[in-house]
Amino acid sequence: MSLVRLLAAGLLLALSASPGVAQRRVTPGTDPSPAAAVPAAAISERDQTTIRGHFARLIAVGACPQGLARSAGSCVSPTAVKSWKKGQPLPSTPTAFPLPNDLLIQLRTPVGYQYVRVLDDVLLITQGTRTVVDAVTDLR
Repeated sequence: MSLVRLLAAGLLLALSASPGVAQRRVTPGTDPSPAAAVPAAAISERDQTTIRGHFARLIAVGACPQGLARSAGSCVSPTAVKSWKKGQPLPSTPTAFPLPNDLLIQLRTPVGYQYVRVLDDVLLITQGTRTVVDAVTDLR
């Protein structure tokens, strides 16, 4: 084998094993774009604690968020049925309320997402498609 072929083979072998040249297998029917490999956003533990604390303070002073009613020391929804599901677009009913500004400024909202409250749940949804990606539930 000539020296040139030997060097070329060695170079190809080195490049294919290099961590900087990652090879990715694409399964048929999947999206090979880099965005498809990024996991969906989630509500951090810190933000979950902030959200729960905010609504606990409201309820402790007898205030219920819009769309909820006071009953036996807590705030209850007029319907017990959750109409949303993670991974699905948010239905048009019941109403999705924006979070209060004093709460929003304390949260780390990922780019391309927004927080809304539906009954006694706070949801993190995508902007545009309004797909539910995470939730803090049962805030009564």
